[in-house]
Amino acid sequence: MIRLVRGKGFVDSARKYKVLLDGREIGRIKRNQTFEYEPEMGDHTLELAIDWCKSPSLPFAYVGERIEFTCRPGAKPWNALFKALFQRKQYIVLERA
Repeated sequence: MIRLVRGKGFVDSARKYKVLLDGREIGRIKRNQTFEYEPEMGDHTLELAIDWCKSPSLPFAYVGERIEFTCRPGAKPWNALFKALFQRKQYIVLERA
């Protein structure tokens, strides 16, 4: 199972992030929420998206064990517009825990 935990953050606090596994939406996660999903065995990529902004794509191999990820907004209130326009693929921080 993969487990994704979204932390606190003022930016996007009222909005959900799309959870994308291998480019396909498998669910959505909102602020202070945990999302769990059982993927098929093998190599995958995980990323998050909101509108046209994304996180970097994070590759991982699933072999039946629990894998934990964390995510949070990569933008701060003072630079959210800059990130959305010029660094849209780093707008959300996605990390393996």
